[in-house]
Amino acid sequence: MKEETSKTEKPSEKKQDNKTFLIVIVVFLIGIFIGYIIRGTNATDSEKKDVPEMVACTMDVKICPDGSAVSRIPPDCNFSECPEE
Repeated sequence: MKEETSKTEKPSEKKQDNKTFLIVIVVFLIGIFIGYIIRGTNATDSEKKDVPEMVACTMDVKICPDGSAVSRIPPDCNFSECPEE
């Protein structure tokens, strides 16, 4: 009689398939992580170039000789000129 070959895999073949699958998954996850890091770094750099620097000036006022008041103007936060009389 002929020896019948089993259609099921041998245990050593199953272990090898599991190892290969695990390696593929780990490499895939590492690739996604590296892509995320690179994309995040580039997005942050481009955002810094597109967004102007925000400046907050104090809310104090300067009283001019004619009695009017002027406030500070960004980005240097200097008082605006007093109106001429």
